[in-house]
Amino acid sequence: MRAFGLVSALAGLGLMALAACSDDAADGDAETASPPQITVSDARMRTPPGGRDISAAYFTVQNAGGADRLLAVSLSVAERTELHATVVENDRARMVEQEDGVEVPASGALSFEPGGLHVMAFGVQDGLSDGDAAEMTLSFERAGEITVETSVVDDPTRVSNGEHANH
Repeated sequence: MRAFGLVSALAGLGLMALAACSDDAADGDAETASPPQITVSDARMRTPPGGRDISAAYFTVQNAGGADRLLAVSLSVAERTELHATVVENDRARMVEQEDGVEVPASGALSFEPGGLHVMAFGVQDGLSDGDAAEMTLSFERAGEITVETSVVDDPTRVSNGEHANH
């Protein structure tokens, strides 16, 4: 009888631990259970420097919903793009490709700006100048594709403060 009581007590503790784990999992799933509500603003692309065919693009992602991941960005005026982060080590800055994309937090924001996260554009078409426009398509893991218009600017720190697209 005593062994039965011990087994019952251990089983009860196991069920309590399992219930606690499932509550934690449910809390963690709450961030991903609700759909992301993505807004992209201040999309801009640096004018390619001195006849070169490279550039960088910047923007802000606002998310009023569940977490998501930005997987890729394409530009209508570039052959290919890469998501990069600027990392400073030993007083030297270097770019690191974000091959797995970038996390977009639930109910948060993600800024791509000079000196931080940015999109490197390669094979940029000739003749782009300040004031031109291009299409930028952002591919999210959960929200899918969102296409916005991006301004070509000489000074990428200049932003319009306007929203370009909602999804």
